[in-house]
Amino acid sequence: MSIALNKQSQKLFSNAVTSIKKYIQEGKLRVEDKDDKVITKTVKLKRKRPERGVVYLGHIPHGFYEDEMKSFFNQFGTVTKARVFRSEKTGRSKGYGFVQFRHPDVAKIVAETMNNYLMCNRLLKAEYIPPERQHYRMFSGLDFSEKCYPKLFRKIKTFKQKNKNRTDEKHAAFCRKQVKKIEKLKQILLQNLEIK
Repeated sequence: MSIALNKQSQKLFSNAVTSIKKYIQEGKLRVEDKDDKVITKTVKLKRKRPERGVVYLGHIPHGFYEDEMKSFFNQFGTVTKARVFRSEKTGRSKGYGFVQFRHPDVAKIVAETMNNYLMCNRLLKAEYIPPERQHYRMFSGLDFSEKCYPKLFRKIKTFKQKNKNRTDEKHAAFCRKQVKKIEKLKQILLQNLEIK
């Protein structure tokens, strides 16, 4: 048991000692003794990511998105991730994406089977991507909510604003404002007709 010189700092001290012991056991901290000097070095443990199989898909038909991909490709093996690349403005599909499988052998089979597969009057292109060509950010940014796409977000916001329930007073004010706009446009059109 470790004892601190001050009673108040005993709890803090004991927590520090237990965390250091834990780091030494996990191999994150290495203690070296050189010439009666204790040197501590933190060692980064490289965690090896499990090797996954990734398939590139091109010429993806409209409506064949992440959920549909996962359910369709589950017939071959376990699908861990799926991503369709989309336009930043509208949120529409760009027509290509990636599917990640738990086992690389399954991905190779899928790439061979699904290449030039006719789906919704389109020839689907599939290619296996080996682990050395896989980018670590291939599946990052998987938030597909409408807030990610400004044009889509503004459109939905406008729909909600126009369709919200109004009180009678607000509705009357809205109608008066619309009538004023129409009157202004009417005057501009009449002026343009008189000039010609």
